[in-house]
Amino acid sequence: MSFAAALQDFTPRHKGVAQLSFLGATGTPSATSAPFLANGEKHMYCQLNTGSADYTRLFKVEEENHFRVVPDTLQYQLTAPQVVKIGNDCTLSGVRGVLNCGKEIFRYTDVYRGEPLRPCYYTSSSNEVMVCLVALAEGRIGVLCNHVDGRIGFYSVARIEELNSASQGSAEYVDSSAFLGATGSVVQGFLLSTGKIGCIGLHREKTDSEPCVTSFIYDPSTRAVTDFHLVATAGSVSEGATGGVSSAALAPQHDGDCLLYCVVDKAVHVVSIENPFAGSGEIVVTPE
Repeated sequence: MSFAAALQDFTPRHKGVAQLSFLGATGTPSATSAPFLANGEKHMYCQLNTGSADYTRLFKVEEENHFRVVPDTLQYQLTAPQVVKIGNDCTLSGVRGVLNCGKEIFRYTDVYRGEPLRPCYYTSSSNEVMVCLVALAEGRIGVLCNHVDGRIGFYSVARIEELNSASQGSAEYVDSSAFLGATGSVVQGFLLSTGKIGCIGLHREKTDSEPCVTSFIYDPSTRAVTDFHLVATAGSVSEGATGGVSSAALAPQHDGDCLLYCVVDKAVHVVSIENPFAGSGEIVVTPE
């Protein structure tokens, strides 16, 4: 089956969709992290676009589906924010572009670590390599790398201090044959009880088509990719959508389902879905 055929056959099984609002900061939402708890309250990092620039701020839930910017917190020059708890550290990562006369000439993933509400800059990836982190067993850290040529790599380190550009040389490319000819990237990973990694991705049929949310299972021991599925399209999230899904973040829930946070047409939506990794192992993470 081709990715185009999979799109044609896709039947969404969403259990509910709601739109979120982010208040108190300038700009329209472009991406969010998954929510996380700090001091007993739900928080999210949200990337905002002002029309001339992008930046990321920390928000706290004010009431259901409404978040307000947390005052006196940093403004990060990052896009595609992601939060992962690794050991006693909370890591915030995101993409930082370097401009020359208005043109992007370098692109890195910056990683901050420390307290959930005030992480400090720690390290960066190599140029043109966008990464997302996965907390593995026994304290190890998995790194899923999105290369500018469209390939996805994976490597792991024993501790966060080994997260540096030099360690990326050990990355091995995953087998992409399961992606049905689609191109895309991995945006989030979860350790499963089987030792495999459940991944959330954004894939598209070709470079000029709109991205969709996907899921797949990656086995680090064999580099094999299995169970590649469509999870959501822009149209399944927002009726009459004119663009694709520009970001995705998954949050496991106590009832076994998951909440998918995604941006469609400059609006953040939360979609209740079944666990996309069901049958491949339990998600090894504390639900929010």
